Amino acid sequence: MAVSPYYAEYCSFKTTDKTSGAHLIGADSLVGDRLKIVFKPNQDNDMVAWVYNKFDKEVGVFDNRVSRRLQLCQADGWEIHAVLSAVLVSTGEDGGAHYSGEAAVMCFSKRYSEEFNTFLDGVAGKIAEGTRPALSLKAPAIKNVIESHGQWLPRDNEPKRKLSKGEAVVKDHLKQDEKKDAYNPLRFLDTDDEQEFETLCRLMMTSMISECAKSFERLPILLHADILRNVLYSGVWSKYEYIQLKKKGKK
Repeated sequence: MAVSPYYAEYCSFKTTDKTSGAHLIGADSLVGDRLKIVFKPNQDNDMVAWVYNKFDKEVGVFDNRVSRRLQLCQADGWEIHAVLSAVLVSTGEDGGAHYSGEAAVMCFSKRYSEEFNTFLDGVAGKIAEGTRPALSLKAPAIKNVIESHGQWLPRDNEPKRKLSKGEAVVKDHLKQDEKKDAYNPLRFLDTDDEQEFETLCRLMMTSMISECAKSFERLPILLHADILRNVLYSGVWSKYEYIQLKKKGKK
């Protein structure tokens, strides 16, 4: 093989609004899931690669560098795939939660579609367990993938992405209740740090209650409007603060 039939790397993408952020952090976008790549213009009319989850909900967009690389692969007639490897949150200048993601992007010649799709399934399984298999493969490793019909997997792992100041990991592996599909509304919060957990919860609650309040105020509600307004603006936070005081009392 004079020319490599394969390209892959871990790439970051950003959400574009609160809706795409909600789709990314929710239970419909799990680490290890395959993502869909769609090319379409952004607000600057640049053709970029948009990211969708398995339910065809937009979860973000890649930057121009990654988009151009993927477009070249598409022009060569290659298959383009991606697997969700991490979701992160940071606090913006507005004080709100801003979400971004990371994906294992993999492109390959259709000549070896069966071999590399099997290989990608194996990589996705490792990612779901919380590891980041090395994706930059040299000729001998690519040969191993093809000759093993995709069963071969790299032994080396790449280090986890370095977090910027103010960033925190929301999820970078599947937890037990995700594997069993058990209900847990906070199952995607991937942190063992109690303070970090509380900060993430408060950020998400603030964002979600704000959206609820905006939608509520647009509705022509007359009956019990004051009660509903009291729940949104006061009741939720009163309950939250009560729970926090109970936690402190147990320490």
